[in-house]
Amino acid sequence: MNIGRRLKFLFKKQCMLMLLMLLTPFSLAKTILIIESYHPEYTWDKNYIQAFKDQFSGKHEIEVTYLDTKRIAKSEFEASADRVLAEFHRIKPDLVVLGDDNANLLMIPRLSASNVPVVFLGVNSPLSKLNLDKHKNVTGVLERPLYVQTVKHIRKVMKPAPKKMLVLMDNSTTMQAAVNETFGEERSAKIRRTDLDFLLTNDEASWKQAIQNAAFNGYHGIILGTYHTIRNNSDEYVTPDSLISWAHNNSQLPLFAFWDLAVGEGMAAGGYVVAGYDQGRLAARLAHFILKGVPVSTLEPFVGKVGRYIYSKSAMEKWNIELNTMTASQTFYIE
Repeated sequence: MNIGRRLKFLFKKQCMLMLLMLLTPFSLAKTILIIESYHPEYTWDKNYIQAFKDQFSGKHEIEVTYLDTKRIAKSEFEASADRVLAEFHRIKPDLVVLGDDNANLLMIPRLSASNVPVVFLGVNSPLSKLNLDKHKNVTGVLERPLYVQTVKHIRKVMKPAPKKMLVLMDNSTTMQAAVNETFGEERSAKIRRTDLDFLLTNDEASWKQAIQNAAFNGYHGIILGTYHTIRNNSDEYVTPDSLISWAHNNSQLPLFAFWDLAVGEGMAAGGYVVAGYDQGRLAARLAHFILKGVPVSTLEPFVGKVGRYIYSKSAMEKWNIELNTMTASQTFYIE
């Protein structure tokens, strides 16, 4: 081959390589379908979806749909799941992400006929309830409230350390699982010499009365779970924003939280909380490995034991909460 032909050949080869480099990211791009248990405005959902976007933006396409189970009646859950299944068939994703308990309980049986891998997050239910022995293409991140770490932290923050605290939650599937998984049917517990009483209710009047009477009933503080399935005496959905605002304005006792979604200006003061973004980040790593070709069967579900200190400065001031220097240096402040 003479020099001219050789140079022409090398030029063509170089052009082909450049073309392949340009096309490869697009040819390898996958579609991820995120199915929310709740709704797009829900802070927890927004945060874990952002973690996926941060991980995969520009690499893979992300589609999102939702079941809306915080706002619709339980009798409507199955119809909502059928609607989402139709979305799944329309989108034809390469991987499905299921956010929280209701999405898992409703969608895993519906998706079992497909070979599409599933990654879950935010699941408080025990693994046995998900029947993963029947659904081999599923793995994910379990969520557990950080009971011990939260109470240990609050005992350092409050002076004197609280002897008795009220844990107030809605009576949703998620909160039932969050309590039952750790305490069974018991609704009282002792952690680090602090007595905890759990109240789970979906009734607005009962929820507000518990806050109003907490000091009178001998509690020194309140730890909030979620408050997103509460309805009034006309069976109308009560918006979480209105509830947490009311609690902030009417509680004589400091409000702490197990989840970051309850912390902010005009909300709970803070605490050592489970954050939606962290759950999303851990689940996104699993999704990354699966999309790279790692078999789902080699990726065992695990508990995401990641928490962070998050506080609202204005709420801290309202209830005279001060953090020591070390904790303050590790804290994310809402405002």
